[in-house]
Amino acid sequence: MTNSFFADFDTLAHAVFVDAGLAENGLYRAPGSNTDVPCRCYVNRDMQSMGLDGQVFGPRTIVQILRADIPSPRTGATVTIGAEVFTLDAPDLSRQNDEGLASFEVTT
Repeated sequence: MTNSFFADFDTLAHAVFVDAGLAENGLYRAPGSNTDVPCRCYVNRDMQSMGLDGQVFGPRTIVQILRADIPSPRTGATVTIGAEVFTLDAPDLSRQNDEGLASFEVTT
């Protein structure tokens, strides 16, 4: 992240959200790797969206990863949170990714 204020804010906000049960600390594993990398993330289950052109997205799970931990998450990677393992299937194009977060549709 190029803006240190936003990086500091993301760190502080994530810690508060973890304490409130709204965010998670997980382990990211790149495809083909045996190494787990700690990452901060948000899991949104049963998300439903309506697009501007009448597109409707049914229930799905979205994982957002802080880019400060994993600058370029890749499709096929996994994020483990407790006993759950999420596979990053595709970037979530219905949600706007920002400089601090990468959003992916996932399967468990």
